[in-house]
Amino acid sequence: MQSTKDTPGPVAEAPVAPALSSRATTESVKMPEIGQKANKVEKFSVADVQKKLLELGYKPGVTDGKMGPATIKALKKFQQDNDLLVTGQADYDTSAKLFQRK
Repeated sequence: MQSTKDTPGPVAEAPVAPALSSRATTESVKMPEIGQKANKVEKFSVADVQKKLLELGYKPGVTDGKMGPATIKALKKFQQDNDLLVTGQADYDTSAKLFQRK
């Protein structure tokens, strides 16, 4: 092919990534069913935490739904006994361990 002053020379084509097969794309990601929550996060009240601590042999004080000194002390003991970060708060890791399903 001859190139003239007004016509550019041959153009190299950019490489094209291979397309994914439909099987690879549909099996890679599991989508929740309609109406199902993808990441269900349960929330527990202070009273729930106190009841569970009491059930497990810790002494959270009165089950009144208030995060008082006895509840904090019981949470710290539970965290220490379960190799968790000792904060005295019912954080995600503590709640997961406290309410784990067997």
